[in-house]
Amino acid sequence: MVELREITKDNYYTLWRLMIDEKYQGRGYGKQALNMGVKFLVENFKVKEIFTSVVQENINAKELYKIVGFKETSEISSNEIVMLHQM
Repeated sequence: MVELREITKDNYYTLWRLMIDEKYQGRGYGKQALNMGVKFLVENFKVKEIFTSVVQENINAKELYKIVGFKETSEISSNEIVMLHQM
């Protein structure tokens, strides 16, 4: 499940949740879903930045986001590392 939310007040987009059932993890579905979500936002909304956050200990999620183009910022939100994808 991928959930994208627009925060129109600040005119930025954030990836709220990306969940792949554990029995389907490790098959490339997360990477494919993230790439499709980024492409959708760029093509339909002309976004320049997408934010997400990840728990520090979730190394697999951090690496997945990095593979798709997200970079860690120095910001922490609700004890999670904020990551940014810039087009």
